[in-house]
Amino acid sequence: YVIRRLGPNGATRVTFRRDYQPVPVADSTRARIIQEFRREPRGYRAENGFNPNQVPPTYPAFERFYPAPDGSLWVRRTLAGGRIGYDVFAANGRYEGEAQLPQGFAEVVIQVITGDRIYGVVTDVFDVKYVVRFGIRREGS
Repeated sequence: YVIRRLGPNGATRVTFRRDYQPVPVADSTRARIIQEFRREPRGYRAENGFNPNQVPPTYPAFERFYPAPDGSLWVRRTLAGGRIGYDVFAANGRYEGEAQLPQGFAEVVIQVITGDRIYGVVTDVFDVKYVVRFGIRREGS
């Protein structure tokens, strides 16, 4: 995937580029998604019906991205097995490494991002909130 940071005049200032292998959506996950789309919420109806072929067999290259105050960029994406991770880029566009979230932390509410850490809040099954910190696993380390 490629993300470009543009200047005020629309010219590219920095390019963030990362090769990736598409991650397949598990058959069970895809079936659950299709089942949810087929259920019509009360009072709503899809205009042209639902085509299960519209549910892609792979996850998108990335879900969203978060710029840090130092100019670095954190890109959230789905990894193998449905886990969540972040590709981290330096302000100059160089790939720095990956931060993988432990299983069960996919719904972290991000509060602060720095050049090498994410700070957020997660809520457990008992509705208890925890502050968490994730760091980068740098490439080659």
